[in-house]
Amino acid sequence: MGERDIRIDYEHAEEPADLGLVYSMRSTTRDHPGGLVLDSTDVTLQRLRLRFLHGFGVVAQTSRDVTVEGCEFQAPAQSGRHSAGFADFVQFSGCSGRAVVRDCLFDGPHDDAINVHGSYLRVTGQPDLRTLELQYPHAETAGFPQFSLGEQIELIDRATLRAVASATVHDVRQPSGRAHDQPLRTIVVTVDADLPGGLAGWTAVENVTRTPSVLIARNIFRNVPTRGVLVTTRRAVLIEENRFERTGMAGIYVSCDADEWWESGPVHDLTIRGNEFIEPGGPAIFLDPRNTRCDGEHPVHHGVVVAENRFVLDGVPALDASSTHGIRFRNNTIVRRGPEGPDFVLRSCSDVGIDISPSSDMVGPPAPVRWEDAEPV
Repeated sequence: MGERDIRIDYEHAEEPADLGLVYSMRSTTRDHPGGLVLDSTDVTLQRLRLRFLHGFGVVAQTSRDVTVEGCEFQAPAQSGRHSAGFADFVQFSGCSGRAVVRDCLFDGPHDDAINVHGSYLRVTGQPDLRTLELQYPHAETAGFPQFSLGEQIELIDRATLRAVASATVHDVRQPSGRAHDQPLRTIVVTVDADLPGGLAGWTAVENVTRTPSVLIARNIFRNVPTRGVLVTTRRAVLIEENRFERTGMAGIYVSCDADEWWESGPVHDLTIRGNEFIEPGGPAIFLDPRNTRCDGEHPVHHGVVVAENRFVLDGVPALDASSTHGIRFRNNTIVRRGPEGPDFVLRSCSDVGIDISPSSDMVGPPAPVRWEDAEPV
């Protein structure tokens, strides 16, 4: 409306209650990263002060053994800025080996602080039983190579996220990531053995060779409007001794999605240990695979241990899980503030062990567990 006046139209009739809040704005197009680790091996970012990432943050893409250690992601004091990045602070995409983030401060991203994932490609055609035509389905993802010869791929049912076939890459036509000599949105991959027919449309492909093990340790997450950590990888994940301070949504979010963001894949070995969750805005730990069809007998995630953490909760659960097998929740401390609610919400889960005995050191009587088509042990 003028040099210093902005008009905001709310989508509801309630009187706004946001006096004193800070609104931070950016361009919605994320067309470049603030920092890029590309096709590299044995990379360490150590003791850096990252004051403003003028793009997607630091992206490690198709790289191996990448460590971010002792770094500070925070806007400078007295700068007038409250955010140090346009989107995620650190993202590992299609990486392998080990992804390590430890002893860092994450203060004020515009999106998630850490995101570790692969990329599902939609199967759009199948010229023969050994050839797949693939497409980058998300509008903001394209142009980089996904496969090398000899790597393993897995095909999943997009609706259930269940694996339906696997194979080894024999040949591939794909973008180079550095030129326009190939189409940027499509890939044609040939595998070493016959696949089932009729895969186009309802399946997606993940490169399971490019999936890292993960260590996230002794970090502080502060002024995060969304989630502290997103992680979807089938290799071993350890998240320990971190402090999540009032994240706007979940402290730790485990998805797997072949419909919206297309970030792959399932977790098979996840340990969340010795962390502190202070009044998260959503479930402290959210296991939320985006399978649109779930029968409860074919879980997406497996092997999740939540132990020796401290939860300070204000009306949200410590754990909200869907389609997960083998959850173990033990020796945790839960402190409740504000409105009451269940400490655990479980949907279509199986082999669930929740220790709410006095040895778990809960503060106050146990809140109820909401079981929704879940099977305790």
